[in-house]
Amino acid sequence: MNEYEGPNRILIVLLVVALGLAGAFAALWLKSKDTEPVDVSALLAKDSPAAQAAATQVIEALLDYDSASLDEQQEALLALTTGTFREQYEELIAGELEAVLEETSASSSGEIADGPDIAFETVDRASAIARVVQEVTARGSGTRNVFYVMRLTLIRSGGEWKADTLQILSQQSI
Repeated sequence: MNEYEGPNRILIVLLVVALGLAGAFAALWLKSKDTEPVDVSALLAKDSPAAQAAATQVIEALLDYDSASLDEQQEALLALTTGTFREQYEELIAGELEAVLEETSASSSGEIADGPDIAFETVDRASAIARVVQEVTARGSGTRNVFYVMRLTLIRSGGEWKADTLQILSQQSI
């Protein structure tokens, strides 16, 4: 008996048919695929200003505060955050930070020296890198200028970009 007769022959025919169907499916899928890299780039470029504006708002809220208006600053910043950033910020303000800032009459003003530069990881997740200069004044310690490089991770939440994490990449007193 020939080895290609009987049950083996049926298996070989089924394998050939399955491979043919898989090839046809792949060809049809590739032909129907209408998203090109240019389309993705255009979509992200369109969304970049919104992500950049959100990052700018968060950075400015972090840099500019006055011990007399901490409650408003905290509310503004919490509205711009989500996830880990929000949790850590809430823990920080629940601690003694607010009392220390009020006791020392601390205030800060800053400006973004460069950026924020936006890089998308997905359509709903982006990173923003910014270089900032901050001037901090506190009773008893004078004025100090600090240069930071920071990275914010932004998440699209409810159609809006919000800060999810904050990393200080470098810090230098100037």
